Amino acid sequence: MISSPSPATVVFCHRLADRTTPEQLASRDAWARGSGIEITWAAGLDTLASLVTGNGGAVPVRAVADDASWWSSRAATRDRLQHMTHTLPGIDTLVIGAGRPLQHRELLRDHGIRIVCVDQFEEVARGSRRPAPLGWQCRSLCWGLWEVAVSAPQRGMIARLTGRGGDPRPVAGGLTVLAAADDSAVDGAATTPRVLRSVGQWVARGVATTVLLGNLPQVVAAEGSPSAGSVLRAA
Repeated sequence: MISSPSPATVVFCHRLADRTTPEQLASRDAWARGSGIEITWAAGLDTLASLVTGNGGAVPVRAVADDASWWSSRAATRDRLQHMTHTLPGIDTLVIGAGRPLQHRELLRDHGIRIVCVDQFEEVARGSRRPAPLGWQCRSLCWGLWEVAVSAPQRGMIARLTGRGGDPRPVAGGLTVLAAADDSAVDGAATTPRVLRSVGQWVARGVATTVLLGNLPQVVAAEGSPSAGSVLRAA
């Protein structure tokens, strides 16, 4: 008997526009969850403060989004991290955009960051300190901190002929990480960004399941080998 392939694991990070209101975010998150999609809503520090004010931290912001000022110096990074933890205590997920490299890993970890999404991995001499499932674009170069890279577009025949990459596609048993910063409303099919419509179709067909970025370390432990799982759970 041939077993059916396991679904892909999809992480979808969406950076919120600066003008997003708590009511808009709550509506969009409810719509997404009603469609079976988990979205990691990421907010810059100013947006985070405006969303949390008067809401007791009840808004579904699940990650902080950086900007270039985060990395101007080590002191600047520390200042942003302290601002983050003061605004929304317990948040442990960071999304780095615009191709910026991840810096100050130990500083991030020491301020409570447990997982970071980057556009792409930079070359490093050392390997991951913890194992991840084969082919998954995630690694841990600093004990206590996981990194995950946005998935590259597919390079099919049409893409090779035209020189343009296609959209990332879910691979059975694999990990697909998507990131978007679309300001359009995410609260219904007519205004849903194209990439989110694709994710919804994958989920509806049963070829993918979605997880929050902050939950990825636990998923890695479950998907990895028995030895990998024991290492992760012990960390």
